[in-house]
Amino acid sequence: PDVRPENLFFGVLRATEVDALPLRDVSRADLERYSEEVGARVRAIAERVERPELPLHPDAEVAIAAMLADAAERRRDFLTVYDLLHALLRDDRG
Repeated sequence: PDVRPENLFFGVLRATEVDALPLRDVSRADLERYSEEVGARVRAIAERVERPELPLHPDAEVAIAAMLADAAERRRDFLTVYDLLHALLRDDRG
């Protein structure tokens, strides 16, 4: 019914393609198991299905607000999916 931080995370993975992220280098993740369990959620953008726009869950709004606050503090003119990933990973609850 809404977009949650987990949905934003998978959106980041889709936007950057899993191989573009340094998962193999910085994690001890079992990437084979990862691919089996969530690989279908990380579709290439070209395969995306159009759906109605959903509202943000309050937790997703918090992540986006944290990303924007960090950008303002650093006086950044633009944001990337990596800024969103950083905000999502900094959340102690997630």
